Amino acid sequence: MNCNDSLAKRQSRDRTQLIGDAIEQYLELQDVDLARIREGIEADEGGDYASEQQVAGRIRAVAEVVKLVWTRRALRQLAEAREYVAIDNPAAARAQIEKIERTINRLKAFPMLGHDGMQASTKEFAVQETPYIVVYRLLDDRQRILAVLHGARNRKPGKTRIQGRCGSK
Repeated sequence: MNCNDSLAKRQSRDRTQLIGDAIEQYLELQDVDLARIREGIEADEGGDYASEQQVAGRIRAVAEVVKLVWTRRALRQLAEAREYVAIDNPAAARAQIEKIERTINRLKAFPMLGHDGMQASTKEFAVQETPYIVVYRLLDDRQRILAVLHGARNRKPGKTRIQGRCGSK
């Protein structure tokens, strides 16, 4: 039984439906990203730019007051990510977690990194050279790390999440 069949069985779904849903989700996310890119191109072509003072002021104003806090759930997800990779390669697990932590620490200086998240008031930022996505929000004077998600998992709201290794429960 391959991974798709195993997942379909656990979710009591048809394999074809499962694959179709994954493709549909991917295309929906691509459409959202393409729309945002088009908006950026329109702004560029229309000369809609922030001044250097506006950019510097915004970054300075936010960076000076931002404190980074983690939810317990996000810390648990980070630990689970490390444990998962460490099963096969402890050194790679350490390197990957360091990349995630460096990325999250960059949010203190640049709290608006990333793009709008799947939930209102959240932002998401892909951690380069890893499959992980950091979900966060800025409320009051705190940058709140809400989740550390594996990018290959089904992230569409209301859908069942994929958990564990292929074929595990």
